Amino acid sequence: PHLCSYVVLSYIESFLHSSDDQETVPEEWVLLHVVQGQIGAGNYSYLRLNHDGKIILHMRSLRGDADLYVSDKTLRPSFDTYKLQSATCGQDIVVVPGDFARPVGIGIYGHPSPAPSSAGDVPPERSPEPPPSAPSPA
Repeated sequence: PHLCSYVVLSYIESFLHSSDDQETVPEEWVLLHVVQGQIGAGNYSYLRLNHDGKIILHMRSLRGDADLYVSDKTLRPSFDTYKLQSATCGQDIVVVPGDFARPVGIGIYGHPSPAPSSAGDVPPERSPEPPPSAPSPA
């Protein structure tokens, strides 16, 4: 079965500095927690965030593609029930506002599409199949 490997890093804003940059993790933010795991394609894994304050969740897919869903209304957020999400190929970043009710639910979804692995393997190309109504080549 297809597995996705991921690492989620959570950062908290330092008391000495503040930043509004939501694309990267500023140097003045402090690493709070690291979670690494694997998830099967088409499945979810769930985490719970209890820490107060504005938190940056930074997830990297190490193999395959994992997506991040966050909610302060459910502990099992999905692509149907979330408040914040990041579903990119590569790194996913979500900024959890300090006013989100705690605990915050974090859903990690293992995307089923074949994606290049961390070693850079690329699936072999397939020639397109002719449409059903097209005559077969002789």
